[in-house]
Amino acid sequence: MDEEIKQLKSVLRSLVVSSPSQVDVRSLLRDYRNMVGKQIPLAKYGYKDPITFLKDKFSDCFLFQGPAANPELTLIVPDALKHIDKFVQKQKSNPTVKFKGKRRSVPESIVKPIEPNLIVTSYQSKNIQAKEQNVAHNQTKNVEIQKYHPPPTSNAPQANKTDDGKQTLDNGNCSQSALQNFLKKRTALYSSHYAISEQSTNDKESLKDDDDSGRQTSSSSSSSKRTQLDELKREIRDIILSHPDGVWCTDILRLYRERHGRELNFSRFGFTSVLSVACALADVSVSRHPGGDWLLSDARAPPAPLLATCVPAPRASRAAAACAVTDPDDALPGVAFEADVFPEDCMHFLESIPSASLADVVPGTMLEVAVAEVYSPSHFWLLRLGERYNIAMENVMDEMNEYYTHGEGKNRTLALGAVRVGHYCSSRYESDWHRSLIVKIIDSDTVKVRHVDYGTVDNCDVRELRALRRQWAGLEAQALRARLAGVRPPAAGRRWPRPAAHHFLRLVRDRRLRHLRCPYVRHVYLM
Repeated sequence: MDEEIKQLKSVLRSLVVSSPSQVDVRSLLRDYRNMVGKQIPLAKYGYKDPITFLKDKFSDCFLFQGPAANPELTLIVPDALKHIDKFVQKQKSNPTVKFKGKRRSVPESIVKPIEPNLIVTSYQSKNIQAKEQNVAHNQTKNVEIQKYHPPPTSNAPQANKTDDGKQTLDNGNCSQSALQNFLKKRTALYSSHYAISEQSTNDKESLKDDDDSGRQTSSSSSSSKRTQLDELKREIRDIILSHPDGVWCTDILRLYRERHGRELNFSRFGFTSVLSVACALADVSVSRHPGGDWLLSDARAPPAPLLATCVPAPRASRAAAACAVTDPDDALPGVAFEADVFPEDCMHFLESIPSASLADVVPGTMLEVAVAEVYSPSHFWLLRLGERYNIAMENVMDEMNEYYTHGEGKNRTLALGAVRVGHYCSSRYESDWHRSLIVKIIDSDTVKVRHVDYGTVDNCDVRELRALRRQWAGLEAQALRARLAGVRPPAAGRRWPRPAAHHFLRLVRDRRLRHLRCPYVRHVYLM
């Protein structure tokens, strides 16, 4: 794997160094595809995004500057490519090609990270030289002292600093105490680090003697922490057992705060939620409510009926059924939306248009269909023809055109809170209003929608979206995704080339077919 990455680096470097103009990620991917004949194997190395792949694996080859969606590449030139880079930089740009600017490059010696030269590693190599200087300094100092002081008596022991220095020099190894003294003189960080360590050690020793402070600060003693965990479980158990009918998991934090006057801090013991703490209690029963909350009760008591949640009931029955399903991405579960976000007569975010049913389709069935949208021979959309299908859809579209063009829905813009991926709305395409599904939010003003009755994907302005009335959502989505059987892309490819898709589209256009008759249905695929 490393050898393949190395070869890939060599190829990408050669592509960039041979270009006198600026090179971005898209142009690099295009040049690689044109030269090698295939895309860069991102999936082979476990990547999907080419920019992330290049930044992770080729940070020693390029510097990434400019927009995040398509950054420009600045080549890091190694010594072996300096002469080529210098020659290419002198080339003049082709006047017939749109000028992009000269390509920038930096030498590898500039961006190469400098290896840390720690004092600890350099101290041993400079040990002998430093001690020789100390010995000479001590000898000079002794001479100066002898000028101002009488020589010591013969009975007093005479300290020979020169001999001590020589002895340390002959030893050739630095003791740990000498190393620490040297670091204290040279680096303030060393002194502050040891001061903090000594202070934390003293604090830990004081915490062991202070039983009352163990509730606010963590203790280094495992037995003390185990005692605090047992006390926390006992406090939660008392709250649960004090409610014979059980208590909701979302109310535990409030009840704990009211009873003990402090917040429930369960994360310091490794728990991620109140529910995980409750599941660790042996005599507490946990049951889930359809609304998404959990009921905690005494396991020794008989099961009690589920309590009613405090969520206010919506006025419309369909809206109430939609709110009963919990959205996993909802930041405020159980809290109703404002009335103008999802009106009562319009589609809620948790409601959907039913998919087209293929229960009546069996192998060998004759189907009369029309081609609605073509992307490739393996990806196109069909419409079934008949009173229940295309005619019913056209009637719905006529009502929508009248309502959104001349009726009350002319100014009924979709609320910003309802512009969410997966929400069904109404959008206009070629002067007609369609039932649409938001599939992607491009930016604050633009979304990508799919018209569920035709399969067409289009970008729409958020201000042009309208709330879809519920009366038009009962009809099934008419677009059926299909593919040609017995065909595949040439040369064992995974994608159809554009000429093949255009030819398939011409087969329909040139013959001016209003519909296609499928002689047999060999397989039914639900997509």
